[in-house]
Amino acid sequence: MNPIMRHLPLHGKFVLHAAPVDINTGGAKGGNYNGISLRNHVSITGRVVIGAHSSTAVAITLQQMTSVEASAAKALSFTTYYSNAYLTSPVEERDMWVEQTAVSDTFNIAANTQYMIPIKQAMLDVTNGFDCVRLHISAPGAATIGFWEWILFDGPTGIPGSTKHNPSVHVNRMDN
Repeated sequence: MNPIMRHLPLHGKFVLHAAPVDINTGGAKGGNYNGISLRNHVSITGRVVIGAHSSTAVAITLQQMTSVEASAAKALSFTTYYSNAYLTSPVEERDMWVEQTAVSDTFNIAANTQYMIPIKQAMLDVTNGFDCVRLHISAPGAATIGFWEWILFDGPTGIPGSTKHNPSVHVNRMDN
Protein backbone atom coordinates (compact mmCIF):
# COMPACT_ATOMS: atom_id res chain seq x y z
CA MET A 1 0.00 0.00 0.00
CA ASN A 2 1.16 3.48 -0.82
CA PRO A 3 2.46 5.10 2.41
CA ILE A 4 0.82 8.40 1.50
CA MET A 5 -2.62 6.78 1.34
CA ARG A 6 -1.93 4.89 4.56
CA HIS A 7 -1.40 8.24 6.29
CA LEU A 8 -3.61 10.52 4.21
CA PRO A 9 -4.35 12.99 7.04
CA LEU A 10 -0.60 13.66 7.23
CA HIS A 11 -0.32 14.50 3.52
CA GLY A 12 -3.61 16.21 2.82
CA LYS A 13 -6.01 18.51 4.58
CA PHE A 14 -9.60 17.74 5.50
CA VAL A 15 -11.89 20.74 5.99
CA LEU A 16 -15.46 20.26 7.21
CA HIS A 17 -17.45 22.98 5.49
CA ALA A 18 -20.93 22.22 6.83
CA ALA A 19 -21.82 19.72 9.54
CA PRO A 20 -24.89 17.53 8.94
CA VAL A 21 -27.73 19.98 8.42
CA ASP A 22 -31.26 20.08 7.04
CA ILE A 23 -30.41 21.83 3.78
CA ASN A 24 -33.96 22.74 2.80
CA THR A 25 -34.15 25.59 5.29
CA GLY A 26 -32.92 29.07 4.54
CA GLY A 27 -32.56 28.77 0.78
CA ALA A 28 -29.67 27.36 -1.19
CA LYS A 29 -26.63 26.05 0.67
CA GLY A 30 -23.02 26.39 -0.28
CA GLY A 31 -23.77 29.76 -1.84
CA ASN A 32 -24.44 30.98 1.69
CA TYR A 33 -21.00 29.86 2.88
CA ASN A 34 -17.54 31.25 2.34
CA GLY A 35 -15.17 29.55 -0.05
CA ILE A 36 -11.96 27.58 0.29
CA SER A 37 -8.64 28.93 -1.01
CA LEU A 38 -6.64 26.76 -3.41
CA ARG A 39 -3.72 29.21 -3.47
CA ASN A 40 -1.33 26.75 -1.82
CA HIS A 41 -2.79 23.48 -3.12
CA VAL A 42 -2.70 21.75 -6.48
CA SER A 43 -6.03 19.95 -6.16
CA ILE A 44 -9.09 19.69 -3.98
CA THR A 45 -12.03 17.31 -3.84
CA GLY A 46 -15.46 18.36 -2.65
CA ARG A 47 -17.31 15.58 -0.81
CA VAL A 48 -21.06 15.81 -0.26
CA VAL A 49 -22.96 13.21 1.78
CA ILE A 50 -26.74 13.11 1.51
CA GLY A 51 -28.85 11.14 3.99
CA ALA A 52 -32.61 11.51 3.98
CA HIS A 53 -33.93 13.23 0.88
CA SER A 54 -37.60 13.38 -0.03
CA SER A 55 -37.55 15.97 -2.76
CA THR A 56 -36.46 16.08 -6.39
CA ALA A 57 -34.27 18.28 -8.57
CA VAL A 58 -31.76 19.40 -5.97
CA ALA A 59 -28.74 20.48 -8.01
CA ILE A 60 -25.08 20.70 -7.05
CA THR A 61 -22.91 23.20 -8.90
CA LEU A 62 -19.50 24.74 -8.23
CA GLN A 63 -18.46 28.36 -8.00
CA GLN A 64 -15.05 30.04 -8.19
CA MET A 65 -14.25 33.31 -6.48
CA THR A 66 -11.42 35.82 -6.08
CA SER A 67 -11.55 35.58 -2.27
CA VAL A 68 -12.84 33.24 0.42
CA GLU A 69 -15.54 35.83 1.16
CA ALA A 70 -17.05 34.98 -2.24
CA SER A 71 -15.98 38.10 -4.13
CA ALA A 72 -16.89 38.00 -7.83
CA ALA A 73 -18.41 34.49 -7.63
CA LYS A 74 -18.96 32.81 -10.98
CA ALA A 75 -19.62 29.30 -12.23
CA LEU A 76 -16.81 26.76 -12.23
CA SER A 77 -16.99 24.36 -15.13
CA PHE A 78 -16.65 20.64 -14.39
CA THR A 79 -17.69 17.45 -16.13
CA THR A 80 -16.61 14.56 -13.90
CA TYR A 81 -17.85 13.60 -10.47
CA TYR A 82 -18.19 10.33 -8.59
CA SER A 83 -21.13 8.85 -6.70
CA ASN A 84 -21.43 6.12 -4.10
CA ALA A 85 -24.83 4.81 -2.99
CA TYR A 86 -23.65 3.64 0.44
CA LEU A 87 -26.85 1.74 1.31
CA THR A 88 -26.96 -0.08 -2.01
CA SER A 89 -27.60 -3.77 -2.17
CA PRO A 90 -25.72 -6.07 -2.63
CA VAL A 91 -23.32 -5.38 0.22
CA GLU A 92 -20.24 -5.89 -1.96
CA GLU A 93 -21.11 -2.74 -3.93
CA ARG A 94 -21.57 -0.40 -0.96
CA ASP A 95 -18.06 0.98 -1.25
CA MET A 96 -17.98 1.21 -5.05
CA TRP A 97 -17.51 4.69 -6.54
CA VAL A 98 -19.04 5.22 -9.98
CA GLU A 99 -17.70 7.88 -12.36
CA GLN A 100 -20.48 10.18 -13.57
CA THR A 101 -20.69 13.00 -16.10
CA ALA A 102 -22.18 16.33 -15.10
CA VAL A 103 -24.54 18.00 -17.56
CA SER A 104 -24.06 21.75 -17.96
CA ASP A 105 -21.77 21.80 -14.88
CA THR A 106 -24.43 20.39 -12.55
CA PHE A 107 -25.98 17.19 -11.24
CA ASN A 108 -28.93 16.28 -9.02
CA ILE A 109 -28.61 14.49 -5.69
CA ALA A 110 -30.22 11.24 -4.51
CA ALA A 111 -30.98 10.01 -0.99
CA ASN A 112 -28.34 7.98 0.86
CA THR A 113 -25.64 8.84 -1.65
CA GLN A 114 -22.27 10.51 -1.34
CA TYR A 115 -20.51 12.45 -4.08
CA MET A 116 -16.91 13.45 -4.79
CA ILE A 117 -16.08 16.28 -7.18
CA PRO A 118 -12.37 16.57 -8.05
CA ILE A 119 -11.07 20.05 -8.84
CA LYS A 120 -7.60 20.93 -10.10
CA GLN A 121 -6.23 24.43 -9.72
CA ALA A 122 -5.85 24.53 -13.53
CA MET A 123 -9.68 24.49 -13.82
CA LEU A 124 -9.86 27.92 -12.16
CA ASP A 125 -9.52 31.29 -13.89
CA VAL A 126 -6.32 32.07 -11.95
CA THR A 127 -5.22 34.59 -14.60
CA ASN A 128 -8.05 36.84 -13.38
CA GLY A 129 -7.49 36.11 -9.68
CA PHE A 130 -9.98 33.27 -9.15
CA ASP A 131 -8.31 30.91 -6.68
CA CYS A 132 -11.16 30.03 -4.29
CA VAL A 133 -14.04 27.57 -4.67
CA ARG A 134 -17.31 26.59 -3.03
CA LEU A 135 -20.10 24.09 -3.55
CA HIS A 136 -23.56 25.39 -4.27
CA ILE A 137 -26.55 23.18 -3.43
CA SER A 138 -29.97 24.36 -4.52
CA ALA A 139 -32.67 24.35 -1.84
CA PRO A 140 -34.91 21.28 -1.88
CA GLY A 141 -38.63 21.62 -1.31
CA ALA A 142 -38.69 19.00 1.47
CA ALA A 143 -36.43 17.60 4.18
CA THR A 144 -32.91 16.79 3.03
CA ILE A 145 -30.07 16.04 5.42
CA GLY A 146 -26.50 16.46 4.21
CA PHE A 147 -23.00 17.69 4.92
CA TRP A 148 -20.01 18.65 2.80
CA GLU A 149 -16.30 18.82 3.26
CA TRP A 150 -13.14 19.51 1.27
CA ILE A 151 -10.10 17.28 0.89
CA LEU A 152 -7.02 19.21 -0.26
CA PHE A 153 -3.87 17.63 -1.70
CA ASP A 154 -0.33 18.65 -2.65
CA GLY A 155 -0.02 21.75 -0.54
CA PRO A 156 2.06 23.11 2.29
CA THR A 157 3.12 20.56 4.87
CA GLY A 158 3.70 22.78 7.88
CA ILE A 159 6.78 22.54 10.08
CA PRO A 160 7.34 19.12 11.76
CA GLY A 161 7.82 19.34 15.52
CA SER A 162 6.57 22.92 15.57
CA THR A 163 3.39 24.54 16.79
CA LYS A 164 3.02 26.06 13.32
CA HIS A 165 0.59 24.24 11.10
CA ASN A 166 -0.57 24.24 7.50
CA PRO A 167 -1.93 27.64 6.47
CA SER A 168 -5.70 27.81 6.78
CA VAL A 169 -7.74 27.54 3.60
CA HIS A 170 -10.33 29.84 5.20
CA VAL A 171 -8.20 32.95 4.67
CA ASN A 172 -7.01 34.66 1.52
CA ARG A 173 -3.39 34.19 0.50
CA MET A 174 -0.70 36.53 -0.68
CA ASP A 175 0.63 35.97 -4.17
CA ASN A 176 2.92 32.96 -4.51
